[in-house]
Amino acid sequence: MNKEDNINICDSLFKELETPCFVVNTPDFCDNIGEFKSALADFFPFSVLSYSVKTNSLPYLLSLACACGLHAEVVSADEFALAKAVGFSCNKIVYNGPMKSKETFLEALSGGAFVNVETQRELEWLQDYKGDRNCKLGIRVNIDLNELSKEDAVPGEENSRFGFDAENGELEKAIQIIERSGIALNGLHVHRTSKTRSLTVYEAICNYTGRIIDRYNLNLSFVDIGGGYYGKMPGKPDYFEYAQTIKNSLNVDWKNTTLIVEPGNALLASPIDYVMSVIDKKRVGNRNILTCDGSRLDVDPFFHKKQYRYKTVVPHVRNKIESQTLCGCTCLEKDIITVLENERELEVGDRIQLKWQGAYTMALTPNFIRLLPNIYAFDGTSYSLVRGKWKARDLMANSIMDPMPAADGYLFLNAGRRATLLKDFKDSLGVSAKIVAADNWCVAPALFTADKYYLIPKIHDPAYISKVMEICKKEKISAVTTNIDPEIEILAKHRNDFLDNGILPLCPDEKTAQLCFDKYQMFLYLREKGIPTVLTYDSLASFNEGFARGEISFPVFIKPRSGSGSVGAERIRCLEELEDRFKNAKYDYIIQEFMDCEDCDADVYIDTISHKAVSAVLKKKIETRIGGASKTIAFKDERLFDFIRQICEVFCFNGPVDMDFFCRDGVYYLSEINPRFGGAYLHGYGAGADFPKLIRNNIHGIENPDEMGNYEDASIMLMYDDVIMTNQKELKGDYRS
Repeated sequence: MNKEDNINICDSLFKELETPCFVVNTPDFCDNIGEFKSALADFFPFSVLSYSVKTNSLPYLLSLACACGLHAEVVSADEFALAKAVGFSCNKIVYNGPMKSKETFLEALSGGAFVNVETQRELEWLQDYKGDRNCKLGIRVNIDLNELSKEDAVPGEENSRFGFDAENGELEKAIQIIERSGIALNGLHVHRTSKTRSLTVYEAICNYTGRIIDRYNLNLSFVDIGGGYYGKMPGKPDYFEYAQTIKNSLNVDWKNTTLIVEPGNALLASPIDYVMSVIDKKRVGNRNILTCDGSRLDVDPFFHKKQYRYKTVVPHVRNKIESQTLCGCTCLEKDIITVLENERELEVGDRIQLKWQGAYTMALTPNFIRLLPNIYAFDGTSYSLVRGKWKARDLMANSIMDPMPAADGYLFLNAGRRATLLKDFKDSLGVSAKIVAADNWCVAPALFTADKYYLIPKIHDPAYISKVMEICKKEKISAVTTNIDPEIEILAKHRNDFLDNGILPLCPDEKTAQLCFDKYQMFLYLREKGIPTVLTYDSLASFNEGFARGEISFPVFIKPRSGSGSVGAERIRCLEELEDRFKNAKYDYIIQEFMDCEDCDADVYIDTISHKAVSAVLKKKIETRIGGASKTIAFKDERLFDFIRQICEVFCFNGPVDMDFFCRDGVYYLSEINPRFGGAYLHGYGAGADFPKLIRNNIHGIENPDEMGNYEDASIMLMYDDVIMTNQKELKGDYRS
């Protein structure tokens, strides 16, 4: 290992990075780009500096390269799509490699990209090209280093498998096919990987390229030399020397010919470091074994590196010891990063920074044992996270998780817009769950996130429950719930019917359901049970009596006695306004004390076996829209947890419940209860309160332990708009009905 003691690093901030991680030094990367551009400009009137996407496909780096005016050199349809996604226009792409698709090949030619033919099938695709006949079409030439510069060849790779061979006639045949297509051949691509990256190998390649141009009397507008250059390594060729060698070795009319280079390592290696921490220390035989949270797989995926430039970051000076074996975190015996010789003794928590780790590292890092690590950008003064470490859900993002044959069935009635709730269930339960949705409108968004969906009658249709039971039996449903308040009472009324069929209804008993849907009866019941709640009147006459006694004053709050979703709720400022609302009543109003204080809500799970509250997520409302909170921040308060437990003791709930509270002068008041998943439960799930798993336990007769308060404190939920795209032919009904 090569020790580096003077590395420009912001040590205090550096110690706060979550390891393992890569760190991109953004100024160094941009400096490399600027210096390479400058070297090319010294020798070539026209040149293209093209970022090798395969060397490091991190979108952050691609976007920086794009902002610095580089082209993107891509070698597959996927890389072509990625380059466009981060901002490269088609005419800023160099398209190489055998993994082009026909669609992107033709798109690139039409869009002004430099396109170098690599395969026979690309020659065939030219027949379908209808664009400019003088497009930027090139062809890759096979480079045999065994003949041109044997000392520069990697053993076993002397004769490349890439490109068309001029020596056996394949190149000539390909050129003839291009000529017959009527499309001009405007470029040659002569990239070749070498062992030494020396100036002599580029001299040999350029000399051979000149002979190919002369042999076929080619009139070219570009020559693509490819990549394979050293970066800023002491004692190695620099950007200027490579550019000078190419200019002196390739005799073409550079006033009318563009030089293309495709550096990867030369731009990327030096600006990127890898940082890991010691997580364990022990003696094995006579060896000092240090286990790190990093892995050799992250920095040396081919297991061929012999040494690293490095820095150890320790809190204070320690004595040096003869040898320390630095090991990775995987179960591979050969995951040994290096051996530190005569270095300060490291302890658990110390950090090791490996320099120059930007090329062919992140792109080849596997999701083996530990998922992809954090990546930070360093701007010279501070660090910012540019890719978070992967979690299980990132790995599963594009997985097709069809339910297994014995999966539990979960039926969401009147699924409506609750698409994310259904996605959370699938995210939590995976293949062990079959998500079935039902609604009376064929364009309810949540239907299209379910594994299967049905159209059902409206809830007051006489055939409604029989249709629901039919679905339950057909899909072998294990648990059923609803997303709308008016249906809760219906499910509660048929609760025993569901239970008799082996289905867990996530709804309260009938009496509790009636109380939750009648706000005035709920008020009376809470008062009877000694539960602090909001003062409520069921008529103008009873309000006037209370007003005369001084129990209540204006402003007041009115809302429908059995409404939901804040429909019809309104603040009233004076008696005249109140009398007017009752005179022209749209609803059966109740009148409530106006609580001019902080409000909050809680997503609560009541175990269906113990009937105790076992989980709750407390949230303050940052923003509220019609129907509920759209922005919330989580908090914890043992007093409110205890209050929730007290409330649940006087009701018979089963499963998820949404509770609203006011807090005045340090006292919590229950406002109302919706015995279903609240609209903002998405926050609860995201913060770590996994109700789907609690439901699964109850389905299988497992009583859940008390997990009250087990979620991320101060987490914030910000709802935003999203869409589901489908097609009319996919609908099971008429969207107009």
